[in-house]
Amino acid sequence: MARKTHDILLLSEREVEQCISYKEAMPLVEEAWKKIATNQVTEYRSKLVEAAEGHLAWVVAYAEGAQVATCLVPFFYDNPEKYGLNSLTGLSVLFDPETGLPVSVISLYNFLRGIRVGCQSAVTAKYFAKKDSSKIALIGAGHLAPNHFLVMKELFNLEEVRIYDISKEAQGRFAENMGKYGIKILPTNSIEEAMRGSDIVMTLTPVDAPLVKKDWIEEGMLIIKVGSYQEMEPEVLMVADKVVVDWWDYIRTRSKEIDLLLKQGLISENDLDKKRLIYAELPEVAAGKKKGRENDAEKIVSIQLGLAADYAAILNYVYERAIATGLGKRYNLLSGEGE
Repeated sequence: MARKTHDILLLSEREVEQCISYKEAMPLVEEAWKKIATNQVTEYRSKLVEAAEGHLAWVVAYAEGAQVATCLVPFFYDNPEKYGLNSLTGLSVLFDPETGLPVSVISLYNFLRGIRVGCQSAVTAKYFAKKDSSKIALIGAGHLAPNHFLVMKELFNLEEVRIYDISKEAQGRFAENMGKYGIKILPTNSIEEAMRGSDIVMTLTPVDAPLVKKDWIEEGMLIIKVGSYQEMEPEVLMVADKVVVDWWDYIRTRSKEIDLLLKQGLISENDLDKKRLIYAELPEVAAGKKKGRENDAEKIVSIQLGLAADYAAILNYVYERAIATGLGKRYNLLSGEGE
């Protein structure tokens, strides 16, 4: 595996798109979760580093037999309005685990980030959504909405996709772009309208407010909360039959819903220490250590901020596919020479 060279493979956003699909990525994420549960993965997530107008997070993961994946993920909220750029971007560097030399620099600007987040939600839905789920609600029509639509249609026989966004323009753009897949796209006038009657609800916004109300949670519903903003009334966690998370030690310090429950005295630090609020971590379920959905009436909430192992699995696949297909450009860090 060791590469005794200072050559690195540079992969652009467009080249990355040629290396992997949603269907290929889903089993990679699921397998990564199983490896976490069986202690085959080492991973690290930094605290947020505040910058002038945003913040950055650094994640690292390594599984035996693969390159070490490091990802820098910046979030700059004003990017879309000020510069016409994504608010969430990213870059990955893969390192050879035997030499420590960098072997590849890979764009995380949009495509791979979207696939990673979408596939994590899809694997969650595989274990916790009703098998006959046909109606989904997407709260937020930004760059994550198409990813979640595309990956969910691979898993379920979707009949209707409800979309809500404060921007009617964004709703319309989503409906126009995704309508080509032959599935009914229904723009809605409120979050409640989008949720009522949906089997799966996904919150995909940067809004720090209680968008999802506990009174709107229906029997059999799966709610997938993506990201660290509030998005739900904290009481939603109390009315759920099961609350699942991807990584409890991180979620307990980052979820604002949990922080509010603490401040309201509805839970204690001891409850958090004993994991009384949650049913399971997602890797436990993927590995068969805990059951997923057990009946069609369960109300289930998943809070997921992302696992470094997901990135590692997907990035290693992209790297190997790029080598096999001759994609990318090589560049020598010492000499400055490249293809």
